[in-house]
Amino acid sequence: MFPAYIIWCRDARNSNAEIDYLIEKDTKAVPVEVKSGSVGRMKSLQIFISEYQSRYALRISQSAYHAGKPVISFPFYGIESMMKAVTLGQTDNGGTTA
Repeated sequence: MFPAYIIWCRDARNSNAEIDYLIEKDTKAVPVEVKSGSVGRMKSLQIFISEYQSRYALRISQSAYHAGKPVISFPFYGIESMMKAVTLGQTDNGGTTA
């Protein structure tokens, strides 16, 4: 079974920050940003990570898999693998998502 999904918008004046999805994992929110192209700014993701001290975040795009810290990038074709990793609490970079 997959975890619950939520959307986050920053509640601040003159702010356009939003996260496409939040996945609840072990009472923590994992931010997920989806980009249509292979390049794109992740300002909202960085704001969320900073404000909520997220240990990691997920980015889905046309780019190849990259196990960065704290952002782990998955290509569109890897969404199923990403969801399994989040559900099982594992990442391909040898770490855990919890």
